[in-house]
Amino acid sequence: MFYAHITSNNGSLTSITLLSAFLLLCSMLANNLSANELEASSLTKVYKVVGDDGSVSFSDQPNSKSETILVPPVATVPAIDPKTATSAPSIKSTNTQLGSYTSLSILAPANDSAFYSAAGDVDVIVDVQPALLREDKLAFYLNNKLIQTDRQLQMRLPAVERGTHELKVQLLSPEGSVLKENRSIFTVHKPSIRN
Repeated sequence: MFYAHITSNNGSLTSITLLSAFLLLCSMLANNLSANELEASSLTKVYKVVGDDGSVSFSDQPNSKSETILVPPVATVPAIDPKTATSAPSIKSTNTQLGSYTSLSILAPANDSAFYSAAGDVDVIVDVQPALLREDKLAFYLNNKLIQTDRQLQMRLPAVERGTHELKVQLLSPEGSVLKENRSIFTVHKPSIRN
């Protein structure tokens, strides 16, 4: 009977339009249902229980007092495989030219800083921009006494006495010329025992 009504000359255009709209609506509902099912399947069910004392607990097992909560997946970042990870080299290989460095900074100990160190150990961290060239070295001085000459940007000064000290770092060319220099004044405090 419905087919006969569609094919009749009276209102055939209106009936076809209504049928098309009905089919489109059914298709949209079906797509929406499958999208909701897909979304619900990616959510994790967690059961929330509020105790008599007001405490809230969560579980993956439902019980008669629990409320179901749908939790979306947690965004994660994949771990880095140490075998394939590479780090940028801190030392470049080119010929040194006077003035090729833009900065030499002493990051630690910071200038005008004071800190406690029971053993007196002081960690030194230096930054060179651009990166330290292969042929160049750093000379570390404590109170104008040479401590170490090396290409490392970090070192430890052991057993520094209580008081104020001057750290000087020089950036040296292969010939020993000073390319850059920086200083940091710092104070070491140590705990004392008083009788």
